[in-house]
Amino acid sequence: MYQGCYGICTSPSVLTALSVAINQVFMNIISNAIDALSNYNSQRPSAEIYLNLNRIWITTEIIGANCVIRIADNGSGMTEEVKKRLFDPFFITKAVGKGTGLGLSISYQIIVEKHGGTLKCLSEIGQGTEFLIEIPLDFNKEITSSKQSTGVWTKSSGSEKIT
Repeated sequence: MYQGCYGICTSPSVLTALSVAINQVFMNIISNAIDALSNYNSQRPSAEIYLNLNRIWITTEIIGANCVIRIADNGSGMTEEVKKRLFDPFFITKAVGKGTGLGLSISYQIIVEKHGGTLKCLSEIGQGTEFLIEIPLDFNKEITSSKQSTGVWTKSSGSEKIT
């Protein structure tokens, strides 16, 4: 759960998330980004790699009634055809034996079905890829002790703590 206000939020809010499931989403997206960057590097000369180092950015913020997590990379990006099938079960762009094609499908189910949020992919060829995760906050829920499978995130006076 996340407690606190950011931007125009006027009351404390709570983000209730299944921490193990959310961690799986993060690991799936970050692992795919690492693989995509490695594949991108195999197609680039060393000098270009040195001048444009691989990067993965992770940012979080509260926008309106949502906790927004962005995971982006500066890789080669994706075609429209790939983006259309990205969350389909068993869809894979990696070499045979390098994945199951289930990671993003499962991630989509976790965010959309279990947390009532959205999971979007923004990508253009040559521009990298960004995954946008939005999970609704609960402005009416009081913070109580966490259940075993729920992570509790709190923020007060500028410091963050996971309990």
